[in-house]
Amino acid sequence: MPHVFENLRTLKTDMETKGWIMDSFLFQYKRVQYIVLVKLYTENERKPQYALLKLEFIRQDNLDSRLLIPVNANGFMTDIVPIGNIRTFFGVEYQENLGVFIEQFYERLAGFIPIEVTENKSDVQRRVMAANLSRYDNENPNKIYCIGIKRNPFVDGVQRHRSIFNDNKTRLLRPDVYQEYADEYIISFCYSENAEDEKTKEEIMRNFAARHYNG
Repeated sequence: MPHVFENLRTLKTDMETKGWIMDSFLFQYKRVQYIVLVKLYTENERKPQYALLKLEFIRQDNLDSRLLIPVNANGFMTDIVPIGNIRTFFGVEYQENLGVFIEQFYERLAGFIPIEVTENKSDVQRRVMAANLSRYDNENPNKIYCIGIKRNPFVDGVQRHRSIFNDNKTRLLRPDVYQEYADEYIISFCYSENAEDEKTKEEIMRNFAARHYNG
């Protein structure tokens, strides 16, 4: 089944064009619903030879049950994550010819893979994506309530920019605030894990303007 995951190649290009380091889609198999995170490799991350990107499967009924698999357009990289591990994760009984299972699984999964990023995510998709983006940024994954913005400093004479993870997290959780500062790359967005701390867009903009005015 050559290029069974050709949609992933198209999706990757769309993600890069639109500035997304991560996307997600829903996938159902054997009456179990999964959130599938589509993750691009970062510059500082070790990327296996021939890998296109990573797929992380997360059971929607148990968000701690997950499996990360490097993939390319031809399928899973089973030299890194064995088919047996994949079969066990998805609850597939042992069979003599695992090739039959993987071929059928590829065909089903391919039908769920989008060809472009969609920003119309479910609440659970946004929460799972935001938590993952926070971990990449060494942030508390429970911090999902936007409380303000900050201007990044110069470090050793170099202006710091917001990370792609902070960028994508805000596009997901607070698009209203993001749209105001999308092109101001020296600004990062700040979060709290307490819902009562969350601020409206107007409050965030007003507070930032007041700090800037007062130096």
